[in-house]
Amino acid sequence: MKKLYSLIVAAILIQSSSFAQYSWSNVGTGMNSPVQSLVTDTTNDFLYAGGVFTQAGGIPAIDIAKWDGSTWAPVGGGIVSGAGISSLLMDGTDLVAGGTFTNIGGVLSKNIARWNGLVWSPLGSGLEYTGATTVSTLTKYNGDIYAGGTFNNSGGTTVNNIARWDGTNWQPLTTGTNGPVFSLCVYGTDLYVGGSFTDAGGVVVKNIAKWDGTSWSDVGGGVFYTGATTVSTLTEYNGDLYAGGTFTTAGATPVNHIAKWNGTIWSDVGGGASSYTGATTVCTFTTFNNELIVGGNLDSLGLAPASYIGKWDGVTWTTLGSGTNNTVLALATLHDTLYAGGLFPVAGGNATPFIAEWIPSPASFISATNMEFEKGEFVLYPNPVQNHLFIKNSVIDYSKNGEIYSFVVYDLTGREIFNSSIVKNEIVFDRDKISSGLYIYKISDNKNTIIQQGKLSFR
Repeated sequence: MKKLYSLIVAAILIQSSSFAQYSWSNVGTGMNSPVQSLVTDTTNDFLYAGGVFTQAGGIPAIDIAKWDGSTWAPVGGGIVSGAGISSLLMDGTDLVAGGTFTNIGGVLSKNIARWNGLVWSPLGSGLEYTGATTVSTLTKYNGDIYAGGTFNNSGGTTVNNIARWDGTNWQPLTTGTNGPVFSLCVYGTDLYVGGSFTDAGGVVVKNIAKWDGTSWSDVGGGVFYTGATTVSTLTEYNGDLYAGGTFTTAGATPVNHIAKWNGTIWSDVGGGASSYTGATTVCTFTTFNNELIVGGNLDSLGLAPASYIGKWDGVTWTTLGSGTNNTVLALATLHDTLYAGGLFPVAGGNATPFIAEWIPSPASFISATNMEFEKGEFVLYPNPVQNHLFIKNSVIDYSKNGEIYSFVVYDLTGREIFNSSIVKNEIVFDRDKISSGLYIYKISDNKNTIIQQGKLSFR
């Protein structure tokens, strides 16, 4: 008599809520050297990572790679000549990469290039400097791409450390800045520019300035430090502009490497950041689950211990598990996952070479106990899923032998939201009932013994 199996793909919808528990996990097998920049393609559910590595997931990928949720892949051959990728930006479905290079994917490009999913192409004459050139930051403002970094020339046009791409050529922002630009952020109707400079378009400033599309202006007296000052990262959170870097004064207000600007005055942010192991630097911001995520070289945020990364909810600093064991340089989010890249080989006590993900833990009723694989390993594809999911097993050909399976979807509380009997290796989803995001699947036999479980992502 044929044995009846019950296939339960318990796709637990993990929504951004206070009920979800998170933990650090590896992203494949990671990289073999540091990650310096991250960006997500929300149309195709890809994560792009840039840095100074030569392998991603154990395969050759020179300084840039793509993660599809399960596998790393190179991006058009990567850098052929250069020192790495420092900045990434999505421009529609195209990827723009900046850094220090003269050839990417076999295409001559001066430190900035565009990837359309098939080939690399240069952006005009690129951006260069008489010394070492780096395109450190990229953003979009009023429909145009803006680049900041250490450069002063584009095809004979003077562009001092910041430039605008008009679709054909790089244009100056008057006389630019007199020092490197590390961060760009649109706040309100203006572009805010951070770095290490004291002049922006002839206006005296302190390491941060505002561009309104025509002219430069100071930002509340700027930010500064007794030593070398940098504004390394800028972002908007809860209606304010947040600045991070290496500084201890914002306007006339004492701060610790993080400050917020409400359009009129600078304020402290819960005591800011500090480090006892070296110079404190806040390197990167992002927002996730309505909180501000902060990464850098730091071991405390306010009064809370924080191992290189932490979060701010507008009132209180808290940790993200046990954090990482070295500096966090880049952050990005996709659906219900936070990605961190940097100098660290470990996150949350797990081996996560230079990149990690902060993901929802499985709900309490999903257990890894009693795992059995003697029935053969189930293969689920594609992952991420759109409408169709195929399930194959190396031992059981349930599309021919008539065995009955059931497919059940639960929400985070365990409430059943979808149930369908299946008699073949294909499931068709009603996407009105299942939204995009990260899920957990579970496969059980007719005795409800878990035989396999894992992550499943829906586009």
